Amino acid sequence: MVLSIASTAASAQKVHTVETTNLWYGPLLRNHFPKTIPIHGWDYPISELPCHSKDITQFNLTATATSTAFQVSGSVTLGSLISPFTVMDGAHGKKYMLHLQAYLFSPTGRIVWQQKGFPIGDAWVKAEGSIVEFTLINSYSGSTSGYELIVLAAGDPIFSSNPEIRVVLGMKRIIL
Repeated sequence: MVLSIASTAASAQKVHTVETTNLWYGPLLRNHFPKTIPIHGWDYPISELPCHSKDITQFNLTATATSTAFQVSGSVTLGSLISPFTVMDGAHGKKYMLHLQAYLFSPTGRIVWQQKGFPIGDAWVKAEGSIVEFTLINSYSGSTSGYELIVLAAGDPIFSSNPEIRVVLGMKRIIL
């Protein structure tokens, strides 16, 4: 019952998806992922995956390549969720699970590396904002010069008028 009340209250405000958002990263994501976007093992249709009303992320990260691996590490500062997005007070308190997903694109736009992960220590972050550290590492051998790195932050369960409870919160883009 609580879920339906929160959804009804939030339904008065339009929730944009990756397909419709005017945020700075919208065109980048639509270019790389014209139909679906993989986040933590699931492919989400961009027409259904909601985006937060503003980019609430501020990444501070480094990317390093060795002969056998590529690693992205750093921190992300998350701002507060704003209406129409809300988090219920559940078993973890008023928190949501933060999912981090990194993609490395070749100069031709092909994904050559990707890795998913959670913040170090605890995947659950406060709805009113948090600062977390992370490390994403996976095997990779090859060039990275001139490649594009995108690190995406998404959270769930975050409720709005959109039935999908995983929400894109923001991202960072770097040309290596």
